[in-house]
Amino acid sequence: MQTFQVDILNPKAVKLLKDLADLKLISIADTSTDSFLEVVNQIN
Repeated sequence: MQTFQVDILNPKAVKLLKDLADLKLISIADTSTDSFLEVVNQIN
């Protein structure tokens, strides 16, 4: 298994990625939250 971070520049690409996920060819994980920032906020 390989992991890639992809910046989507065209909204049409979202549909393509979702279609690939529906076909069980890829999996999509939302990583929009910054875990480092969450830890810093918890410390404060």
